[in-house]
Amino acid sequence: SFDWVPQNSSRGSTYSFTLSGNFNRTSPVGGGGGFGGFGGFGGGGTSLITPSRDGTRTNWGGSAQARHSGLLGWTGIFSETTIGYSVSRSDGDPFFFLPSGNVRVNSQFADGSASVTNLQFGGSTALNNANGNSSLAGNNTLSWFSSDNRHRVKLTTELRRDEFSSLFNFNEFGSFGYNTLADLQANRPASFTRLLSPRTRTGSQYVGAVSLGDAWRPTNDLQVQYGVRVDGNHFNMGPQSNADVIDKFGYDNAAVPNRIYVSPRLGFSWTVGQADQMALLPGMIRAPRAVIRGGVGLFQNTPGTQLISNAIDNTGLPSGLQQLTCVGAATPFPDWTRYAADVNNIPRTCADGTNGTVFSNSAPNVTLFLPDFYAQRSLRGNLGWQGPILRNRFNFSVDATFSRNQRQQGGIDINFPNLQRFSLADEANRPVYVTPTAIVPATGQVAWREARLFPQYGRVTAQTSDLESESRQVTASLRPFVFNTRWSWSLSYVLADVREQFLGFNSTVNTPVGIEWSRGANFSRHQIQYSLSYNAWDAVRISWFGNFRSGIFYTPTVNQDVNGDSYGNDRAFIFDPAAVADPQLKAGLENFLATGTREATACLRNQLGRFAARNSCEGPWSMTGNLNISFNSLKLGLPQRANLSFQVANPLNGIDRLLNGEAGLKGWGAFVNPQSNGALLFVRGFDPVANRYKYEVNERFGSTRPSQTTQRSAPVTFTMQMGWDLGPTREQQQLLQQLDRGRSRPGNKPSLQQLRQTASVGLINPMQQILQQADTLKLTRKQADSLATLNRLYVLKSDSIWTPVARFLADLPDKYNHDDAYGRYRQAREASVDILIQVAPGIRNLLTPEQIRILPESLIPFMDKRNLQGIRSGTAGGNRFMGGGMGGGMGRR
Repeated sequence: SFDWVPQNSSRGSTYSFTLSGNFNRTSPVGGGGGFGGFGGFGGGGTSLITPSRDGTRTNWGGSAQARHSGLLGWTGIFSETTIGYSVSRSDGDPFFFLPSGNVRVNSQFADGSASVTNLQFGGSTALNNANGNSSLAGNNTLSWFSSDNRHRVKLTTELRRDEFSSLFNFNEFGSFGYNTLADLQANRPASFTRLLSPRTRTGSQYVGAVSLGDAWRPTNDLQVQYGVRVDGNHFNMGPQSNADVIDKFGYDNAAVPNRIYVSPRLGFSWTVGQADQMALLPGMIRAPRAVIRGGVGLFQNTPGTQLISNAIDNTGLPSGLQQLTCVGAATPFPDWTRYAADVNNIPRTCADGTNGTVFSNSAPNVTLFLPDFYAQRSLRGNLGWQGPILRNRFNFSVDATFSRNQRQQGGIDINFPNLQRFSLADEANRPVYVTPTAIVPATGQVAWREARLFPQYGRVTAQTSDLESESRQVTASLRPFVFNTRWSWSLSYVLADVREQFLGFNSTVNTPVGIEWSRGANFSRHQIQYSLSYNAWDAVRISWFGNFRSGIFYTPTVNQDVNGDSYGNDRAFIFDPAAVADPQLKAGLENFLATGTREATACLRNQLGRFAARNSCEGPWSMTGNLNISFNSLKLGLPQRANLSFQVANPLNGIDRLLNGEAGLKGWGAFVNPQSNGALLFVRGFDPVANRYKYEVNERFGSTRPSQTTQRSAPVTFTMQMGWDLGPTREQQQLLQQLDRGRSRPGNKPSLQQLRQTASVGLINPMQQILQQADTLKLTRKQADSLATLNRLYVLKSDSIWTPVARFLADLPDKYNHDDAYGRYRQAREASVDILIQVAPGIRNLLTPEQIRILPESLIPFMDKRNLQGIRSGTAGGNRFMGGGMGGGMGRR
């Protein structure tokens, strides 16, 4: 980063230029990519992944930004302009160019429990790709201040061009799915899917915005902010139009959402009364007793540049993406040796031909936008209060936020006829949209070609923006107000709630057509955050930052498509073991209810005999923490410019292993997603006579026990960091700028008095400030006399130190040695601070706790020996060993 301030600028101009770059290469990536294909055979379970499915990923990026600020001519308008360009690139390279394999594994354990998971092998479905993004952006803000300082009007303009390029070849070499290990041994796959035509996606768009706002102060205690923002976007390219899609569905797949959006906003900030805490200097404004803030506004998003990428690829035309799906008897038998020798040997048709039977499908998909599609927006309001409580003992804040999130996006399959062919009587008559003959009895795999209005197309996804959600959150925070040089702490609590609409195509039990409300997913209703800090021997600051949070919400599901709509998102029917005839399903349910986690079994017991509600299960509470140890460099004999610290990430994981052993881990320090243990029910076949699925129970559904999940908490990580301040100190810069005026720079030489004032740069005489506000503090005669004595001692000795130094600096010739000048200044500063170190710490013993509580936060550090030692030679290094809750004044945070 380079900054430049012209010396003779009459407009206050400043310039800056910033460059940044990054490079990262990871091998192996980890995870290996998921299983592709319609319906997702074997999806929903925790996966075990062989190393062959992994690979290497390389990421790099860079950015450049130039900024200017200054007055615009002689108008009195302040202008800030920024222009920037950024670019990023990600390339994946799999270890092997092979089809991927996926086999379901049912494990029986010594304790009588069972688990269903997936073993993934072969090649990766997702690593042979490349993605690039770039952005060129510019913005300008013009600010005008009224003569009475009651208004600040801001006009902001922004323009950005975003561009992307993406090689889309997910599942390029195909994926084989096996129902059991026995089927794998016999090389008898249940399904095969493959992307037939990889494509390179490219696209770009322009995004612009104009906003006009005013910060108006009708009174000294009230500020009102109001304004309006206009956003717009324009995609520079779109999908190729398909006349047949227009004819059959009545929508043009080439239409893209280019829009103009308007969003008004209104807010206020009201300061109430005056706090007990006095001002730093007489005549300065005292802190308010409380600050009340609030506002309401419409916050509008603009579409992401890659929003239309699926529509560009999925046009239904021969030039678009082409995919192949084979299930049951149409699945080809793999020859892994031939595939390893030449990827051209991988099948491009099903065993019965491309469209030989209902179990073969190569119909292309189509993605389009409905005419009323808009980008997401949020109608949001908040109200907060912050201020000291209990006679300035604590700082307390509370904030409430409500958000109505509108135009949330979803997809409707308009090629789905919603024609029920039969129902599952044992699952509360769950509707099925294909005939029983389209379901493979041995595996339960569903061929969904029958569930199409026009069989020449697969899914025709119409992107909509009809969904809404509501989120509510209340946050309360507490910290001590008075500095404590030994310890400090802070505490906050967050209560949240989210409700959201969803489409049946995203979570289905009956017809997928329609919109419903449910509890939101992936949020914690309760969060508790805290910090503790202790200063040991003035040499080590030990800080702990911790978090407790309640579990996230999730849904009991089936591992694959069972209703034949082609979407693997069916919610599970919670069978009552007492009413189940299938002995394997009955035993699995009983074992799960007896041995499953408390939270997961309670969720199912509350829903026996009916479909699982969306996000009806809640995971357990979790706790995390991190430890930071910072060292006082001065105490260790290191230079003041040095900063030495030691971090321990996730020490709770290490404590868990030490106390409980590997076999008895409790999961401390881990935030494990209960959904990681997969679906509740796995399909193992279909009975075409009784028209019912055969299920097996994942008895580790919802489990977050470390012994029952492949996910692990982040390991304990030890990091030692050394920082070093390279630039000149603030005090050195200010001194030399003064001395250079009238010598090597234009201006008048500083007077003796001006140079004498450099002694107080970054320093405060606490005795003087307290005596000036003796009435506010209600000092006793003894207190006032003692403080006056200490102040007189400090002032006399300080004057004797600084007077000859100021004279020396004033008499310097035009050409002088900068190091010698600053060396004399530093010696005087250290000597005067040494005197302050001798007298200032005794002030706390002279004052009562009530008096200390109303002192300004920025004054108290200058009554503390540790802080004074840290700034004795200047502010380099930041070795100010102060406490104080969440920080403030000169304390470290």
